[in-house]
Amino acid sequence: MDYLRLLPHEYPLRLVDKVELYRKGEILVSKFDTNRLNWLPNQTPIPESILMEGMAQSAVIFTQLETRPLQKDEFPVLGAINATILSRVEPGQLITYKIKPLRLLQDQAVIEGSILVHQQTVLRGTLTVGIS
Repeated sequence: MDYLRLLPHEYPLRLVDKVELYRKGEILVSKFDTNRLNWLPNQTPIPESILMEGMAQSAVIFTQLETRPLQKDEFPVLGAINATILSRVEPGQLITYKIKPLRLLQDQAVIEGSILVHQQTVLRGTLTVGIS
């Protein structure tokens, strides 16, 4: 299945390159190569807002797989995010997003997410996504 078709985002605003693992009701693992962020100034750490947006995009994919795909007149909305930043992400690093459900409803979800680089957690948090 082409999981990325579940995202309305396109590059350069798409922050998920591929879904590596999906287990219904359990987990979604996706990847993003920060080399795609070539519009950022050189040697600038990846902004935390970019990291959280990528985590939210992964949550949108997971939520649709668990509930239903977005309809043509719908779009995903990030309701809230509560994150702890543990480390910086440097340009050129490969990001792994891990998404797990805390609560799923028909058109909204509370998700636990983490972002890893070289198997080390650099950001973790919870987020709420919905459909509008």
